[in-house]
Amino acid sequence: MHYLINGFGMQTWEYSPSYGLRSYAYVLLYGLPGFVLKKYVTSKATQFFILRSIYGLVSAICETFLIRSLGKRFSKSVTTLATVFFATSTGMLISAPSFLPSTFSMLCVCLYIGGWLIHSDFIVVLSIAASTFIGWPFAVAISVPYLIDFLVRAGLIKFFFKMLGYGILGVVLFLIPMVFVDYYYYGTLVIAPLNIVKYNVFGSNTSSELYGVEDWHFYLQNLFLNFNFLLFAFALSPIILVIKKQTKFIKYLTPAFLWIIFMSVQPHKEERFMYVIYPVIVIASAISVIAILGFPLTNQEDESATSNKKPKNEKTKENEKVKENHNKKGKGKGKGKGKGKQKPKNTKNKKNTIQQKENNVQEKKISKLKIFASILLIIFLIVTVGLSISRTAGLHEAYGSPIIVWRTLYEQELSQLQLKENEKINICVGKSWSDFPSSFFLPNENFVFSYVESNFTGLLPKLYEKGENATRIIPSDMNNMNRQEFSRYIKPRQCNYLIDRDFFDQSEEHFVEDTEHWEIVVEVPYLNKKKTPTLIRSFFAWLPHESDRYVALKRKEN
Repeated sequence: MHYLINGFGMQTWEYSPSYGLRSYAYVLLYGLPGFVLKKYVTSKATQFFILRSIYGLVSAICETFLIRSLGKRFSKSVTTLATVFFATSTGMLISAPSFLPSTFSMLCVCLYIGGWLIHSDFIVVLSIAASTFIGWPFAVAISVPYLIDFLVRAGLIKFFFKMLGYGILGVVLFLIPMVFVDYYYYGTLVIAPLNIVKYNVFGSNTSSELYGVEDWHFYLQNLFLNFNFLLFAFALSPIILVIKKQTKFIKYLTPAFLWIIFMSVQPHKEERFMYVIYPVIVIASAISVIAILGFPLTNQEDESATSNKKPKNEKTKENEKVKENHNKKGKGKGKGKGKGKQKPKNTKNKKNTIQQKENNVQEKKISKLKIFASILLIIFLIVTVGLSISRTAGLHEAYGSPIIVWRTLYEQELSQLQLKENEKINICVGKSWSDFPSSFFLPNENFVFSYVESNFTGLLPKLYEKGENATRIIPSDMNNMNRQEFSRYIKPRQCNYLIDRDFFDQSEEHFVEDTEHWEIVVEVPYLNKKKTPTLIRSFFAWLPHESDRYVALKRKEN
């Protein structure tokens, strides 16, 4: 995106015309605000943060649509709780502003589930199509429950023709424009969604396993970190709905369970792959908690509960009217038929008194249960929301060092340098290469992002080629096997600045200790995983803990 806006930036192998696994249409969609910001905001670092804020705002809009749709089918208690979970869950706060295909698919899932809840097949199918073509093609798997539901509702013939029509519309709206955009940038016909599926599923020598494998329980651990006890509420949601005899709602939650199973059997796992179903986890948790505590689950229950809560003065007035009518009827009957045939008043009064006492006892029991349920809900919210906020704060405190260092380096050093026209400044990274936020933290193309060797043995990104239509040029030293290319590296002595995460037990050189050649520009603590207890680093990393050093170093002049 930075390359498209500013003319220089890093290129990964997926964007080589030889492979074409990613679409430039997706990049342009996210980059549109960047073209505007370039004209009005001087600081590129500030542009970066504004872009991220815009992505977060768009996510909030999609979440709001889902919440409003949820309110059409469920009670105010459910929608209110879901809103709280959306606003505070660490998982949502991490995923919402991210520039990732899986985040785009997550936004589409908000529209997908929201459209399904309000019975809008048009919104559902188009959101699935957008997610599949523009975002991440594998996310199409979560559409299976909806397709089954639509087939049952519509019948085979109507299902076929409607899906055919929607499918053609999706191709026209999303896939065809993508192909034209990619043809312009790649210079050849590229169907990115098809290429990524071919690479990961049908490639004979290629596989996502080249980028690491994890155990089957990786996602469960990760989901607990990002949602803590909401994960258990989510897991129980289908059972709770069965107990509450609301099985018709289970279908809206099945995409999340299907996705977890589907992704857990894949050897290569990453946290971002779960972003797709985060909205479903949130609404399922809210439904489950409300149902367990006995609050109204649906709109019908909510309305009946409200109608039963008549003010005491209204009930008193009704009782008085009933007594008045009864007295009038009694007087009318007494005129010509004698008072002996009237029922004794004291008998009726006794029955009314007994009934009233029973009603009062029942109301007190219900009131006590509601108070108890409210207390439990408050305790649950304090624990879950507290843990979420604590983890979010901890992530910023313990792992926010890279963004702080890069921003400080940009504002206090790089943007202040006055360079000659062809002068180059090498900004180097070693093992911390993956912490680089974006080329938005490099003032212009005179500042060259470079690498020094470390223990990392995979394939690193490289600068786009120079000149016009660089996106069409097949870059040198690229491969799709995650094989290390040594042409990426320069020697430390060639670096003007070096950003490094310095571990106490690293096997690489401790540049920060080489005070003869390097001086510290910025230094920020970074959590030491090995020396910090699991519970602290998981949820309370804002507490005192063992830290390593994250530094920006400047090479001393000879």
